[in-house]
Amino acid sequence: MRRSRHGFWALLVAAVAVAAAFGVTVARVLGDVDDSFRFGGDQALTGLSVHEASSFDRDLGPYSRYGWSHPGPLWFYLLAPPMRLLGGDDIALMAAGVLINGLLAVAVVLAVHRAGRPLLTLGVSAVLLAFVLRMPAEMFVDVWSPYALLMGTLLFLVLAARVHSGSWPALLGMLLAGSFLAQTHVGTAPLVALVSATGGVSFVLARRARRATTEPGTDAGEPPRARPGRWTVVLGVLLVAVWIPPVVEQLSSPVREGNLVRLVSFFLNHEDPGGSPTPPQALIAVGRILAMTPYDWGPGPWEMDVSTLPAPVGLALAAQALAAVTLVLLGRRWGSRAGTWWGAVLCAALAAAVVSAVTVTGVLYWYLIVWVAVLPAATAIGALHLVLDRVAAGRAGAPGPRLALDRAPVLLPLAVVVVAGSVVAAMSLGDAAEELPSDYGVVEASRLVDDALGDVDTSTVHVDIETPALWPVAAGVVNELVADGLDVTVDRGSEELFGADRVSAGDEPVDLVFVTTGSRAHDRLLREAGVTDVGTAPTEWGPTSVLLRVSR
Repeated sequence: MRRSRHGFWALLVAAVAVAAAFGVTVARVLGDVDDSFRFGGDQALTGLSVHEASSFDRDLGPYSRYGWSHPGPLWFYLLAPPMRLLGGDDIALMAAGVLINGLLAVAVVLAVHRAGRPLLTLGVSAVLLAFVLRMPAEMFVDVWSPYALLMGTLLFLVLAARVHSGSWPALLGMLLAGSFLAQTHVGTAPLVALVSATGGVSFVLARRARRATTEPGTDAGEPPRARPGRWTVVLGVLLVAVWIPPVVEQLSSPVREGNLVRLVSFFLNHEDPGGSPTPPQALIAVGRILAMTPYDWGPGPWEMDVSTLPAPVGLALAAQALAAVTLVLLGRRWGSRAGTWWGAVLCAALAAAVVSAVTVTGVLYWYLIVWVAVLPAATAIGALHLVLDRVAAGRAGAPGPRLALDRAPVLLPLAVVVVAGSVVAAMSLGDAAEELPSDYGVVEASRLVDDALGDVDTSTVHVDIETPALWPVAAGVVNELVADGLDVTVDRGSEELFGADRVSAGDEPVDLVFVTTGSRAHDRLLREAGVTDVGTAPTEWGPTSVLLRVSR
């Protein structure tokens, strides 16, 4: 009874502490971020996609500059309900992103919880909060698809390591978490494939072991038949449902034109002039990302320096590889199936990290493999499983330390540490949210657009990005117009950013044009009949003129 009570309170403290760190941040975003805050660029396109998901009108994931989209829209559909409930603007989008990160973090705690292992539950929550504090806080408040992978990757690894129990819900949960990663960024495909294969092997072995211990009276090799549990059915339905939009998009497209076909064709046939990273360069890149967590380093310049291997980076890489292998070896020696499979999962994840880096097309930017920063935290969770299995074996009479770690004198101090970590994490995340820079170019351009459309009675607006470099500003304005309820179309040259469904010939009665002030295109457009120069907005990409063309 006492163990059960300790397990309940450990879960309550751990889950509430983790949830509070993100929940308080959501409150600070909604209450303290200035109302004029606006996203531009990728984040604005994310907001636009979430608006589309709110009306079940989004089939694909984030766009790519290579002319295809990432496989699926699951991230957008997760963001859509809280964003809509919280107001539908960019502040609501930021709050929704923090909320989803918080829910994924709580899911990690729930996934590792065992009623008889209160120390494990509290320890994992402490590791998770330490990970949040060690990483740049903006990664958990900025709504950007590479950052969305962090908590999702940790949950995926936790579920993959748990599949060794032979549980169908654990297997389906792993596949669902893997679907979230693969749909949000195709660069995680090697991770999802290798780790899922490892988890699949552990699942098959566990099911075989169950059949081998079938009670007398049943046919040899035949497991007892049982109806699928509720969670098995629910997770199975969800797994199928999340892949319906991209599959339908592919099947409804002309042959060789669907997004999934374009993806496969790109990775099989595309050759970038800059080439791809070599295996040694990929190892250096992975080491640099791993070093972010233990050394509390920032990610550095966008383009990673993979010309040399600094000693601290090499040490981080070697330590990660050694830790994963050690978990496998000690797990087998000590009879810890959890420790063994945690090590196997981490070995697969590290191999996948190198493969992901090698398959990058062109310049190797750190954000393409930022999910690798999760591995040290996942390793700590695996080590905790191994140690507690060893202690439990000793208490059961097997060789091992005979320690009582599930008692109040041990649990209470750890609970205090977890609560303190929650408070510090909430402060760090909240400060990062308040300091996240608003796109002042979008703010200024939106003000001009509002003035221009104030006296125009229309429900449809066409946006023409005459200067391609101004797309981040235009994306922010389009996102705001859609949030205000307008139907917005774009020019053909913007298809890869906004999607084919938003492209039109430009025959709408109201046309907004974004062009660099003083450029030849600007002067040419002003000579056209019916074109009005609404004004010039200072932006991060230089002075930007907003032109208005109204036809009757």
